[in-house]
Amino acid sequence: MKPTFIKKAIAVSVGTLALASFASADSIAIEEVVVTAQKRAESLQNVPIAITAFSGDKLREDDITNMQDIGNRTPGLVFAAFSAGQPEIAIRGIGTKEDGAAASDSTVVSVDDVYIAARTAQVFDIF
Repeated sequence: MKPTFIKKAIAVSVGTLALASFASADSIAIEEVVVTAQKRAESLQNVPIAITAFSGDKLREDDITNMQDIGNRTPGLVFAAFSAGQPEIAIRGIGTKEDGAAASDSTVVSVDDVYIAARTAQVFDIF
């Protein structure tokens, strides 16, 4: 055998061993996420909707305590409180510009399956 062939064989086997040890490292497992956005329980893999989910650990780790924090970390979500107690929420450009107590929102905020109807309640620390 030629010496260059042996060098190549050794290099390939060393690279393969490195990949094998990397593959055997502990992997991070994602829990099953159940989505009820379409009024029925479905697996996240079967839902044709873009979803951003935060685990309780992630909320604590990133110090996410209110809707503004979630808006800062979610693509396509804008949460702006232009006046005190009157947040404006838009998802992918769909929102409302109406002000006042009688304003109807185009978006919904719910925490633990509880609908937060009042706009003023949507700005408090709720997590």
